[in-house]
Amino acid sequence: MEEEYEIIPVSPIRRIERRLERLERIGTGSESNKELIEIVKANQHVIDDMVRINSEMMSRMSSLLESVHTMTGKVNEFMSRIEVAGEKPSENSEESKDLERKMDERLVKLEKRVNAMLLTAIAKRKAGQ
Repeated sequence: MEEEYEIIPVSPIRRIERRLERLERIGTGSESNKELIEIVKANQHVIDDMVRINSEMMSRMSSLLESVHTMTGKVNEFMSRIEVAGEKPSENSEESKDLERKMDERLVKLEKRVNAMLLTAIAKRKAGQ
């Protein structure tokens, strides 16, 4: 049996070997694609959570706004009743000034109580979240 010999340049073969080594070091494309897919999934999960939280926050804000409107109406009604009660004719005597001072003090106390109740209700809502 006769063997044939051929002379070929080695440099193109060496280039192909180096290129193959580089590709092997980089890794397969499927591994990179899997990592990218995992990153995209994690990113989508974060976005979904943000959308859900935003929706919940908007619904809570709308209910809070509704409560504030209701409370404002009630306070306005209360103040109109106080104004009607205060419209009674009174003399400019010392007694009427003393009564007016007492009413002012009571209104200040009432305002402080209402503010404290509001702050307590807001704190309870925040704690319930």
